Amino acid sequence: FILSFLQYNIKYVDLGNSDYEDWQLMRSCKHFIISNSTYSWWAAHLSRGKDKVVIAPDIWSIGSPQSEGLYLPEFMRLKVQN
Repeated sequence: FILSFLQYNIKYVDLGNSDYEDWQLMRSCKHFIISNSTYSWWAAHLSRGKDKVVIAPDIWSIGSPQSEGLYLPEFMRLKVQN
């Protein structure tokens, strides 16, 4: 189904694909809202979109000082509550 969010249309896709096929689909997207997982991080990172927007949670792993290095320059951090 399509959910209207602000001025954008969001499409939820479940094609019954394998994980690899879903990952390839994710990687081909124009913009990303990712979770704190390497699965979505790699899809966004390897996307070839020149003007891509990547929104990531500002808390990757509670209590992990190494998480700062996970955020790429084009990532916009969204404040979340823990």
